[in-house]
Amino acid sequence: MSDAGTATFNHDIKLGDNGKAIFGAGSDLQIYHDGSTSYILDDGFGDLQLRSNNRIVIAKSPFEYMADFNVDGAVDLYYDNSKKLATTSAGIDVTGTVTADGIDVSGDVETDGGVIMTSPDGTKYKLTVANDGSLTTTAV
Repeated sequence: MSDAGTATFNHDIKLGDNGKAIFGAGSDLQIYHDGSTSYILDDGFGDLQLRSNNRIVIAKSPFEYMADFNVDGAVDLYYDNSKKLATTSAGIDVTGTVTADGIDVSGDVETDGGVIMTSPDGTKYKLTVANDGSLTTTAV
């Protein structure tokens, strides 16, 4: 083969453990397996982009999703194949409990018999919303 042409293979290209497919003049992109872990290493300048005209799925197997990215649509994140966070045209939809170091809310807060913690004056308050809509506050 020469450096001036395009290589075409009619079958697999096999590299042993630690054998690398290297791209770029400065070995900017490398794809390899070290015997236990597989790597896609971008050591150059600029972004590493994964592009598709369709959806992109990151999965453990064909039937156990970890992330699902839909073109011009939702992004879904999974925990043990159970969808936990989904982006929507209005924001996000979370299944389960949200734990955060802080939260800023601009607009209405909704809860269904739940508890909201707030500290508007430096004192922490527990706001409890009952099923009938009544609100009680307790300093904690």
